Amino acid sequence: MAPVADRNDGLTRLRLVFISWVIVFHLDLLLRLTVDLPWLRPLIGAGYLGVDGFFLLSGFVLWLGYGSRPPMDTASLGQFWLRRFAPNMAAAYPGAAGVRRAG
Repeated sequence: MAPVADRNDGLTRLRLVFISWVIVFHLDLLLRLTVDLPWLRPLIGAGYLGVDGFFLLSGFVLWLGYGSRPPMDTASLGQFWLRRFAPNMAAAYPGAAGVRRAG
């Protein structure tokens, strides 16, 4: 079994900040928080940047996990991609069949 990478709590907390930023952005769309707190408008109004930060940080965390043990030969590379795509294939095949039948 491959060694498990150490968890970095600081990165997890930063991901929480990005997620919270997006949630507050969407709550502002619904509740209009910045009407009562106009000084928060520049920060809350750019909440969509929390998605970019979250994805960037998630990619970095994945790189930390896989960067030290990349697949080196063809067999392990095939297993790597199979583990990534296999869970999604169960949903993709019926959808593709439905599109093909409709088209």
